[in-house]
Amino acid sequence: MFASISSQVQCLASRRPSAYNHSIYSRRGCNKGTPNLARRTMTLMHTAREIIGTNGPSGLWRGTAATLLRNVPGVAIYFTGLNQLRGFMATSPYFASVQSRPTNQHASVLPKLTGTGNLLAGATARTTVGFILNPFAVIKARFEATLQSNLYAYESLSTAFLSLARAGPSELFRGFVPSALRDAPYAGLFIVFYEGIKHEAS
Repeated sequence: MFASISSQVQCLASRRPSAYNHSIYSRRGCNKGTPNLARRTMTLMHTAREIIGTNGPSGLWRGTAATLLRNVPGVAIYFTGLNQLRGFMATSPYFASVQSRPTNQHASVLPKLTGTGNLLAGATARTTVGFILNPFAVIKARFEATLQSNLYAYESLSTAFLSLARAGPSELFRGFVPSALRDAPYAGLFIVFYEGIKHEAS
């Protein structure tokens, strides 16, 4: 629901920032002194009402099926691949963390890596999964974009995927590079901090 609203807000703000914001704020008697939080709240409320008025309540969940098709297997592939990759990297003296064998029977038996190893493992696993499932991310974005424009008026997921496949690899993997540049550092740092906190807490 909030993903659809967010996509709509970003689309409108990028296309008509001044006119769009002015029309919303002027109808509510807002001025330059209105707090940013209040402005954002009114923008979200206005956008939600606009989506419901145009597409009905189901419009708030447009793109959910594509999101599930991307996220559910994505999480499974990510953690499976991350564990396998860390196991492989643990055999390398460059990335293996030298630690004594834990005596606690409840201690984690996952491969132990250095900070650099964890950073690379998390970033590599996330980038790989993002590449594999990028077509579903494109479909999700286009389903949500139809709330504002009929440019991609897909009738179903199957027709959307067939249309994307016919367009070729350039469309299937559109937006992969900026997505990877956004997700790879985050995923790598997440594993670094997660392992660091787990080590300190054990």
